[in-house]
Amino acid sequence: MIRLSCTAPRLPRFSTRSLALIAALLACVGCGGEQAPVSNANQLYIDAQAQLTAGNREEAIKLLTASIDAEPMTWSLFERAKLHEQLGNDQAALDDCKAALAIEPGDRDLEWLQSELKKPKAQRFKGSFAKPPSHNR
Repeated sequence: MIRLSCTAPRLPRFSTRSLALIAALLACVGCGGEQAPVSNANQLYIDAQAQLTAGNREEAIKLLTASIDAEPMTWSLFERAKLHEQLGNDQAALDDCKAALAIEPGDRDLEWLQSELKKPKAQRFKGSFAKPPSHNR
């Protein structure tokens, strides 16, 4: 006689915190086919990136400033700091790094940019410090 046993598969156990995180992610992302709306700050950041691609640095700074005014985010502050440095406004660049590090302390790219800005212009962005740490990821 052959004996068959039927048992339910073991499901993973999730903590309450994990379930809450999953629920929050689903609420943010959604399950349907509709696209989640982009916040005004994010749209301004995207528009600034398009201006940078087109070579319009002054317009990009205006859009990044509007993005930061709408919602201060590290990536907008980082990009604006880089632009300020390129345009010779080192103090504004350092101020943006400081503001971004207040939002996200310990961010390696922000710390890298801040340390490069403290160097004399002729010694910045050379050798292994030419690109931010995230460039190697």
